[in-house]
Amino acid sequence: MNQIDYDIETKKNEEIADTVTSEYVDSFLQEGIEILFIAFQSQFDDPDELGFRPMEVCIMSYSLQNGIGNIFHEIMDPGQPPYGMTVGQILCYVS
Repeated sequence: MNQIDYDIETKKNEEIADTVTSEYVDSFLQEGIEILFIAFQSQFDDPDELGFRPMEVCIMSYSLQNGIGNIFHEIMDPGQPPYGMTVGQILCYVS
């Protein structure tokens, strides 16, 4: 899909998006919908663009009626750095 097609689709769906957004905001304000906040922390990137190695995760629920709800937090052991990491990545892991 190119930018022109994207713009056309956005215009076609604009009214639907506005309606859904409005309904969601009304529900959040009146009916106690909970929002989940999720955060990850990574110690280093895997080489060869394989992605991140997560070492910490936090999930928290929130609603206007109840405020902050359940909180899950865990620190994970990312394991030893894979072979072939740069010196900077290894020093970050060791310190």
